[in-house]
Parts: sequence; structure tokens; C-alpha cells
Amino acid sequence: MKRLTSKLVIEYHEYMSRKFHFEIIEKNDSEWMPFVANALELLGVMDKDKFMQSFALTIVEPFTDSKFVYIPWRPGLDSKGIARLATLRKQVMILAHEVEHTIQGEEIDWGPRYFVSKSFRANQEALAMHAELELGFYLTGKPLNTTALANRLKYYRVRSRDIRVTKKHLDLYNKIVARGAVGSEAGKAAIKWLKKRVK
Repeated sequence: MKRLTSKLVIEYHEYMSRKFHFEIIEKNDSEWMPFVANALELLGVMDKDKFMQSFALTIVEPFTDSKFVYIPWRPGLDSKGIARLATLRKQVMILAHEVEHTIQGEEIDWGPRYFVSKSFRANQEALAMHAELELGFYLTGKPLNTTALANRLKYYRVRSRDIRVTKKHLDLYNKIVARGAVGSEAGKAAIKWLKKRVK
């Protein structure tokens, strides 16, 4: 099991944002995040309180290609200001997930599809979860619980069948990860960086 420190996780946030050219903003520092939370709830995408407290958000601006990742945490610390190992691991994995969204946003014109198509939304989330599976296995030496990951989509207001398909998808990918494969760009960059710094 790899040991992480608060300082290392802060540096990891800085490295990933530089490498993939996005800005990290803490949600509590953003005046307009509560408006986004309300809009997502009205669109039927996610509960506003759950969004503010537990979920990160990636925005890729279509005309400027500026990328922003809004996070509900302070890098290197939990909500009580403590650097717990489980919290640090989660931050490393979720940031890699969000990096995958910045890549998706560049390669695919999300437009309104993410908001109006439940199956598209579930698919994009499942693909971003590849990075979580990769980092989870690298950090702990054990496969992540794919049921818990797939069930997270309940908060994205997708259909039950989308969650079932996502679970099967993640189960298959988890088997590949357990053999040492790393397919996501975020996972490759994160693991390469961590290998030089984490024992």
C-alpha cells in the first residue's frame, strides 16, 4: 500500500493542472457554484446539496478551450482539515477522473448531450472512472469496488440500466487493471509521477 502525504497530494494537484492545462478552483471559493448546483438540479442531473459537498465538476469552455476543475475539497486535507490517508487517496483518484473529463471535453463536443442524454452521461462517467480504477489499484494493490463506483451514478440521475451497464463495463476494465494495464491518459501521467515520489 502506497503512503501519501498532504504535501505530496498538493504537489500532485499542481502537477496535473500544469500537465493537462486546467485551473483548479475550490467550490467554496466560487461565487457561481451555488447557481450551477441549482441549475443541475433543475435539469435533473444531480441533487444540488450532494453536488456541492461531494462532487467535482469539470468545465471546458467551447470557444476558448479554457478548462476548469471545481473541487469540493482543500487539496491534501479532509473537511475537518486533517490529512487522512483515505482522503488523500480519494483526492488523487477523483482528480484523475476529472482530468479524463478535461480530455473528453476537448475530444468530444459535449454541448448539451451530457445534460440531455442519460446514457451518454453514464458512458462519459464510466470512461473517466477508468482512471480511478487504475489509481486505486496502484495505490492499494487491490481492485476497487465497482458496485460502489457504478452506484455513484445514482446521483447523476441516470437510469437503472445505465448503472447496470456501467457496472459490467467497470468489472471488465478492473480485470485488465489487475493485470497491470493503464489505459487512461490521466492514469498514465499520475502513476508515472507518483512512482518517482511514493514508496
